[in-house]
Amino acid sequence: METISFEEVKAGLPPEVRKMARERAAELRAELATLREIRKRQGVTQAELAAELGIAQEGVSRLERRNDTLVSTLRKTVEAMGGELRLIADFPDGGRIELSGFGEM
Repeated sequence: METISFEEVKAGLPPEVRKMARERAAELRAELATLREIRKRQGVTQAELAAELGIAQEGVSRLERRNDTLVSTLRKTVEAMGGELRLIADFPDGGRIELSGFGEM
Protein backbone atom coordinates (compact mmCIF):
# COMPACT_ATOMS: atom_id res chain seq x y z
CA MET A 1 0.00 0.00 0.00
CA GLU A 2 1.42 3.35 -1.05
CA THR A 3 1.60 6.20 1.46
CA ILE A 4 -0.04 9.44 0.38
CA SER A 5 0.83 12.72 2.06
CA PHE A 6 -1.78 15.13 3.38
CA GLU A 7 -0.61 17.69 0.84
CA GLU A 8 -1.32 15.22 -1.98
CA VAL A 9 -4.78 14.48 -0.61
CA LYS A 10 -5.49 18.18 -0.21
CA ALA A 11 -4.29 18.94 -3.75
CA GLY A 12 -6.73 16.34 -5.08
CA LEU A 13 -9.77 17.98 -3.51
CA PRO A 14 -12.06 20.18 -5.57
CA PRO A 15 -11.37 23.93 -5.13
CA GLU A 16 -14.71 24.53 -3.41
CA VAL A 17 -13.95 21.84 -0.81
CA ARG A 18 -10.50 23.34 -0.15
CA LYS A 19 -12.12 26.77 0.25
CA MET A 20 -14.69 25.42 2.71
CA ALA A 21 -11.91 23.71 4.69
CA ARG A 22 -9.88 26.96 4.84
CA GLU A 23 -12.93 28.90 6.02
CA ARG A 24 -13.78 26.33 8.70
CA ALA A 25 -10.17 26.26 9.90
CA ALA A 26 -10.27 30.07 10.24
CA GLU A 27 -13.50 29.80 12.27
CA LEU A 28 -11.94 27.23 14.58
CA ARG A 29 -8.83 29.34 15.06
CA ALA A 30 -11.04 32.30 15.97
CA GLU A 31 -12.93 30.18 18.51
CA LEU A 32 -9.78 28.79 20.12
CA ALA A 33 -7.75 31.90 20.68
CA THR A 34 -5.40 32.49 23.59
CA LEU A 35 -5.45 35.73 25.56
CA ARG A 36 -2.29 36.79 23.73
CA GLU A 37 -3.92 36.19 20.33
CA ILE A 38 -7.07 38.04 21.39
CA ARG A 39 -5.00 41.00 22.60
CA LYS A 40 -3.06 41.11 19.33
CA ARG A 41 -6.23 40.84 17.21
CA GLN A 42 -7.65 43.77 19.15
CA GLY A 43 -4.51 45.79 18.42
CA VAL A 44 -3.73 46.25 22.12
CA THR A 45 -0.17 46.15 23.44
CA GLN A 46 0.77 44.49 26.71
CA ALA A 47 1.62 47.91 28.11
CA GLU A 48 -1.79 49.33 27.15
CA LEU A 49 -3.61 46.37 28.65
CA ALA A 50 -1.50 46.59 31.79
CA ALA A 51 -2.42 50.26 32.20
CA GLU A 52 -6.11 49.44 31.75
CA LEU A 53 -5.89 46.63 34.33
CA GLY A 54 -3.76 48.66 36.74
CA ILE A 55 -0.91 46.15 36.73
CA ALA A 56 2.66 46.05 35.41
CA GLN A 57 3.36 44.89 31.84
CA GLU A 58 5.10 41.82 33.28
CA GLY A 59 1.79 40.87 34.89
CA VAL A 60 0.10 40.81 31.49
CA SER A 61 2.91 38.65 30.15
CA ARG A 62 2.45 36.18 33.03
CA LEU A 63 -1.32 36.22 32.55
CA GLU A 64 -0.96 35.36 28.87
CA ARG A 65 1.23 32.36 29.69
CA ARG A 66 -1.14 30.90 32.29
CA ASN A 67 -3.55 28.10 31.45
CA ASP A 68 -5.52 28.16 34.71
CA THR A 69 -6.74 31.74 34.96
CA LEU A 70 -9.57 32.59 37.35
CA VAL A 71 -12.84 33.39 35.60
CA SER A 72 -12.93 36.79 37.33
CA THR A 73 -9.44 37.60 36.02
CA LEU A 74 -10.34 36.42 32.53
CA ARG A 75 -13.56 38.47 32.57
CA LYS A 76 -11.69 41.60 33.73
CA THR A 77 -9.02 41.14 31.04
CA VAL A 78 -11.53 40.59 28.23
CA GLU A 79 -13.54 43.61 29.35
CA ALA A 80 -10.36 45.73 29.46
CA MET A 81 -9.97 44.95 25.75
CA GLY A 82 -13.56 46.02 25.07
CA GLY A 83 -15.06 42.53 24.99
CA GLU A 84 -17.61 40.60 26.99
CA LEU A 85 -16.86 37.18 28.48
CA ARG A 86 -19.62 34.59 28.14
CA LEU A 87 -19.35 31.05 29.49
CA ILE A 88 -21.31 28.40 27.63
CA ALA A 89 -21.64 24.74 28.57
CA ASP A 90 -22.27 22.35 25.66
CA PHE A 91 -23.72 18.92 26.46
CA PRO A 92 -23.61 15.65 24.50
CA ASP A 93 -27.38 15.70 23.94
CA GLY A 94 -27.02 19.00 22.07
CA GLY A 95 -28.06 21.12 25.02
CA ARG A 96 -26.33 24.45 25.41
CA ILE A 97 -26.51 26.61 28.52
CA GLU A 98 -24.96 30.01 29.14
CA LEU A 99 -23.59 30.14 32.68
CA SER A 100 -24.04 33.32 34.66
CA GLY A 101 -22.64 34.77 37.85
CA PHE A 102 -19.12 33.38 37.39
CA GLY A 103 -16.39 35.91 38.01
CA GLU A 104 -18.73 38.88 38.16
CA MET A 105 -17.50 41.81 40.19
